[in-house]
Amino acid sequence: MAVTMIPTGYRAKISSTLSYPLGAKAISEALEGVPQTGSLTVEFRLWDRGRWRFGSTPPPYRVLSVGYCHTRLNVVYRTICVESGPLDAGWIIIVEPVPRSFRYAVRSMLLTEALPRMKRWLIASQDTEGRSGGHNLVFRFDELANELKVEENSTVEWNTTRAD
Repeated sequence: MAVTMIPTGYRAKISSTLSYPLGAKAISEALEGVPQTGSLTVEFRLWDRGRWRFGSTPPPYRVLSVGYCHTRLNVVYRTICVESGPLDAGWIIIVEPVPRSFRYAVRSMLLTEALPRMKRWLIASQDTEGRSGGHNLVFRFDELANELKVEENSTVEWNTTRAD
């Protein structure tokens, strides 16, 4: 059976010292069957170019995230939502590059830890279409601890929406 490929919306050019740890095919295979399959887009972005300074100890940095964002947002959350994905309503997965020397280790962690958790999170979040606000799941790589850290974020609108 063929895997339904999640379309790629944007792919940033990166330096030769960086590498994206996952591609759209690996993500599509891991998330096969989630309810949002027809609504998801994968983007490959480079947000924080300053984090790659020579000699600095990087904080845990985002390598993979998934989120839902709706256009009816307050002004404060617009900044957060732009960082997490588009301002149009919809689902987005964002992959960010890592130093080439960490690519294999990060890829392995994303395949074994992050993508299964992301799949469970998407299945649990299937009733979000049209809801105000946004929420996301973010995976950060900590170079010093050589581990993934995970966080879940949501807007005030998301947290205060009541079921009808």
